[in-house]
Amino acid sequence: MLERIVFAVALAASSVVLAQEVDVLVAAPDDLSQANLGVLLAYSERHDPRYYAEDAVFYDMTLPEPIVGREAIGAMFASIYVEGFPDADPQTTSLTAIGNRVIMEFVFRGTNTGTLFGRDATGRFVEIPMMIVYDIDDGLIQEARLYYDGASYARALGWSD
Repeated sequence: MLERIVFAVALAASSVVLAQEVDVLVAAPDDLSQANLGVLLAYSERHDPRYYAEDAVFYDMTLPEPIVGREAIGAMFASIYVEGFPDADPQTTSLTAIGNRVIMEFVFRGTNTGTLFGRDATGRFVEIPMMIVYDIDDGLIQEARLYYDGASYARALGWSD
């Protein structure tokens, strides 16, 4: 069932509340699907690597190798959200939950004002639609697969023609 709802998830470690209106499809509105949506929404607020399992695997489909382990995934997100795009504003457009799997569509927006993966800041604004598939077990993200047009991302940053 697809409905427009507002999720409000209180993060366990703080008083921060995420309230965002998105289309949500819960294939079987069971406790597991609902719990995994909660994990994902809490994680999405801060991109805190503690929501990933110690041995989690993150696949960026534009890269030749996956990022393995909570620490490496945390470093990757720090490079993006803390250093490269401190004004990043990813806006979720839809969520789908089916048991242990949550699929999120979003638009990543931000201005590259800091070092990003060893490259100097370009000062350019990017707006790229993305989709990520999460496999969640025992309240932790075990695997994530990120899909987007890497060529458009590189052009938006001025890294390619």
